[in-house]
Amino acid sequence: MSSALKSSTNNSVLTIFTQSTAGLGHLRVNDALHSSSPLEFNPLVFRSHGFRITWLNRITSFNFFIRRIMEWIQRGAPQDIFTFYYRRCLRLKIYNLYQQITILLDQYLETPEKVIIITTNFNLAQQLGAIKDQLEENKKTKIFLVIQVTDASPQHIWMVPEADLILVPNQRTKENLELYRSKKQFKPVKIEVSAYPLNRALVKNFSTEEFTSKQIQLDPRAKFRVNLLLSIPGSAVDLKYYSELIFFLKDSPIIFQTFVVSRYSSYTKKFNLSLVNEDFIQIYPGQTDQQTVADYLRLYLSEVISLEITKPTEQSFKVLLDPVQRGGVIMLFDKPIGTQERDNLEFMRSHDLIPDEQVQEKLWKLAESDQPPSEEILNRASFWRGIQLPENAKNAANFINWLYYQEVFLRMLRYKPNLENDRQEVNSLGSDLFWRKMSSLVNGRG
Repeated sequence: MSSALKSSTNNSVLTIFTQSTAGLGHLRVNDALHSSSPLEFNPLVFRSHGFRITWLNRITSFNFFIRRIMEWIQRGAPQDIFTFYYRRCLRLKIYNLYQQITILLDQYLETPEKVIIITTNFNLAQQLGAIKDQLEENKKTKIFLVIQVTDASPQHIWMVPEADLILVPNQRTKENLELYRSKKQFKPVKIEVSAYPLNRALVKNFSTEEFTSKQIQLDPRAKFRVNLLLSIPGSAVDLKYYSELIFFLKDSPIIFQTFVVSRYSSYTKKFNLSLVNEDFIQIYPGQTDQQTVADYLRLYLSEVISLEITKPTEQSFKVLLDPVQRGGVIMLFDKPIGTQERDNLEFMRSHDLIPDEQVQEKLWKLAESDQPPSEEILNRASFWRGIQLPENAKNAANFINWLYYQEVFLRMLRYKPNLENDRQEVNSLGSDLFWRKMSSLVNGRG
């Protein structure tokens, strides 16, 4: 149920991080917040076996019809109908969660005066909202329910009327959730925009030698080995695309050292085994979601990674980092699946962190015809922290080669933040900002 259960000597505040078997993204955000939590908040981790939705992500990626249905129910009136019934379903399944948290609190000789319950999962958020008042009454303690939204996407299921604070990564999500709250006549809920929380270990700067190594990797004149990370999503979608892309890159003139981080499962077993005997690949097949998240972070701390290929999920928010920071890798995005991933791309476009759609198309066409980019495009590249890949694996490999030899990657390393960006949204210190808000919340200053 829980890791590191200890009776706190500080009877003032207890912080419970709730985790669910809901996928890698929720765990990464949870881990970023937990690892940065001040000791005076007495943090502990509570693991609940909730709904696992990775199977749904797989189905929507393979089945065009189901994907269209899922996208349809995430917009407008269909979303409101879906949210109503799904919310009701979640709130009917709360007995076990209530019992588990009650048992956890009963382990303390004196119940803490204040308990912060943090969740990064909307299923748990709804269930925690349903049991919050009863927990407060029975345990005679003040409970603060804090929800961290994990995509720049205004999904209405994140609206929990009992929450004390809902943190969202952008203004658009805040406004949409507030509008939905008002429409449904829920009681007022404090919703604040706060930069996406990233693991502090990724925010640390490279040493001078390490950053020089990163620059040399992406300089075509140096002809140095390029460290490339392929992060497989928890839903294990697009494995055929990734497999083809890896081997197309192997045959390119660039020397790639490819690191693959993948959750080992029945879906990824064949993919993982096909890579084991390749000298240019190091594979990290995590046996659990927690191990996969840990392997991913450990790799960033032990290697100088220059490029990462992944889907525009919660991983996207590493674009908030500067290339001089450990996690400030150039992000190469596979095609989006679902509303959240498209919304994440739109968030990045709105802040000039990736090319807009018109420029993106132009880049693909230039690469197809092997034409050099204009100086204007190269100048714009210094604002970008990521870029989209073509949907065809061979074209994607050729595009990566073109970006390398045309020195687009090198220009992207000379990052110049857009000074017009809102620092509430574009900021690498989201985890620190989160804990400042927690301090204000429990001390009544918020």
